[in-house]
Amino acid sequence: MRNIAIVASILLALLASCAGGEAYYNISGAGVEAGDTLYLYGLDRRYEYMDTILADEEGAFDYDVYADTVFPLSLLMPSGKAILLFAEPATAATVVPDSVQQGKWMVKGGRLQHLYDSMAARIESLPLAKRFEEIDSFVRRDPMNEVNIMLWRRYLVESPKPEMRNMRSVANLFGGRLNDDDYVEDFQELVDKKRSLATVIYSSVPVFNFVAIDDSTKISNARYREKFLVLNFWASWDSLSCERMKQMSSMYVRFKADELMMLNVSLDHDTAQWRQKVLADSILGDNVCDLKMWDNILVKRYDVNSLPYSVLVNPQLLNISYDTNPEKLDASLDSIMGVYKKNKETSDKRRKKKK
Repeated sequence: MRNIAIVASILLALLASCAGGEAYYNISGAGVEAGDTLYLYGLDRRYEYMDTILADEEGAFDYDVYADTVFPLSLLMPSGKAILLFAEPATAATVVPDSVQQGKWMVKGGRLQHLYDSMAARIESLPLAKRFEEIDSFVRRDPMNEVNIMLWRRYLVESPKPEMRNMRSVANLFGGRLNDDDYVEDFQELVDKKRSLATVIYSSVPVFNFVAIDDSTKISNARYREKFLVLNFWASWDSLSCERMKQMSSMYVRFKADELMMLNVSLDHDTAQWRQKVLADSILGDNVCDLKMWDNILVKRYDVNSLPYSVLVNPQLLNISYDTNPEKLDASLDSIMGVYKKNKETSDKRRKKKK
């Protein structure tokens, strides 16, 4: 019985120690002004709080964060500089001014912190085109490393020139818990949404029925068969939209009505204001407004979430391009039409030979 009691005491002591300091991440440092406030906040749902850290009279600070698992934090310094930290259980990190570069800070302590800072220094010295290769190679060597997500976020997703292909490629390499990271899951949802939108973009125009601004002309899919169509989404209350429609009208006069048509779908809620704007700006093409605004069938089908927005449709009512601007469209329409006509002629000849 005595041996059992001893073993039980040892186990209780071990459990107590595990519930204590080993579940904390300590942040300390110096070099700020006396009484300065530092802000600490989490970068994912594992730590969703914002805490304030007050510096003492000597400009030093010390703070403990409960950490039963690894998660990323951002420490906002009084100067506005944000420092990325990796909260590891039973780890201490010291934040000190960089002795070489004024205004920068160094973080000492933590295996993941050292690994991330080393990789970040290496990546930042590379041109944007080379950063993907470096991150891709790093992730392949250790797919389940927590550092992977922050490198991916900072240098690919939040890059000045993000490329969806590179972001997807690296995200697909993540292993283990990294696949369940909320930031990665949000990204995958965005990718799925874009894929869903791409399916819409490269499919046919949905069936629709409107009445034109003259209150008598019926507007439907059949009206635009055998012709190229520019589908514009706009509103008289949106200044950018109004400017876009003027540009589209100027472009439109360059083409014959039997080759190119325009359908301008307004998201207005006031038909009087809409009619006045159409007439005042001489907006050409078929103008419609069903007062459904963001619930309009075409607005919903094309996932329009901002104005202006334009789609180019071919004579088979298949979408060619979307969110296109007048300058690019005007420069490419002749070529697009020419290629289409040539392909159609070739196709017609083949059909005749088969007969």
